[in-house]
Amino acid sequence: MATSKTKKPKAAMPHDEIEQLLGQIEKAEEKVQIELRGWEARREEAKIAKAGYDTAVGELCRLCRTRQQWAEEGEKQPLLATTEEVTVGDVTFSASPEAVAAALVSDILDWRSFTLAKAGIDGRAGKALTEAGIDTLGKLVDLQAEQGEWWQRSVKGVGHSSRDEIENCIENFWREHPEYCEMAT
Repeated sequence: MATSKTKKPKAAMPHDEIEQLLGQIEKAEEKVQIELRGWEARREEAKIAKAGYDTAVGELCRLCRTRQQWAEEGEKQPLLATTEEVTVGDVTFSASPEAVAAALVSDILDWRSFTLAKAGIDGRAGKALTEAGIDTLGKLVDLQAEQGEWWQRSVKGVGHSSRDEIENCIENFWREHPEYCEMAT
């Protein structure tokens, strides 16, 4: 004989507790909206600041390339005939502003020497690449250009998932550092 179990109805929440809970929910929703507006404003400010930064870096790179072209065309006059003292760590030396500017932008102009870790490639995939002699972003980009779509076949320990992970890291690197993109082409 089957017995039917009847569920006991849950006791209704007292009216004052319901009102209190609804009030808390309303306050939490208001806080979410305030935080969302703040986040959106800061995100827009960050976009504007990043665009300004990218423009400034692009202009600096353009000026450095122009100066390099002058040097290649035989221009031997310094851009500025003054020197300034520059301190790096504990060492102070005199250099022309041109030399100081060249030193400051060397990172921007030499993305090919960046380690794989700077592009976010580490762990098992980074180890496999390093063991294959591919320890810089430049070497990896060269390998990909040489080997094409199936470049990972030439690197022991890099399969399809590692390839996808590496390519995502590189794509993120270029997205985060558009100042290097023009120089990469």
